[in-house]
Amino acid sequence: MHTHRVIPHRLAALAFATAIIIFALAATDAAATTRYVAPWGSDLNPRTALLPMARVQTAINALGDGDTVLLADGVYSGTGNRDIDLHGKAIRVASSSGQPQSCIIDCTHDGVTLHYGFIFSGFYSAPAGLSGLTVMGARTSGDTAGAL
Repeated sequence: MHTHRVIPHRLAALAFATAIIIFALAATDAAATTRYVAPWGSDLNPRTALLPMARVQTAINALGDGDTVLLADGVYSGTGNRDIDLHGKAIRVASSSGQPQSCIIDCTHDGVTLHYGFIFSGFYSAPAGLSGLTVMGARTSGDTAGAL
C-alpha cells in the first residue's frame, strides 16, 4: 500500500513541473515583441501596425530572440531593406499577408555593389525564420556564410 501512495505523489510532482514549464513557455511567448514595417512607413514612427517603420534592418536592430518583424505588402529596396543582417538573433521576418508575390525584398544591383537579401551569420540560440517573402536581385555567392 505504501507504493500506491508514492506513485500519486510522483505524478502530482510531475504534473506540477509540467505546468511550470508550460507557464514559462507561455510567458516567453507573451513577452515577444512585434515590430511593423511598410514601404510607406517612417523610421521615426513607433513601429506599430498603424504607424510602421520603413526599414527592415532598423526593426531587427530593435528586437531580440523570439521577436517578429511583420512586413506590409509592397516592395522594399535601398539601404536598410537589403543586406539585412539578423546579427545572430532568432527573429522571425514575415509578410503580414503571407503572400510572397505581394511582399518583395528588392536587392537589385545599384550599379556599384551587388547586395544580399538577408545575412545569417553568427550563432543562433533558436531558429530564425523568413516566411511569405520574395527576395529578388540578390547576390548568390560570396564570402558571407548564410547569405540569401
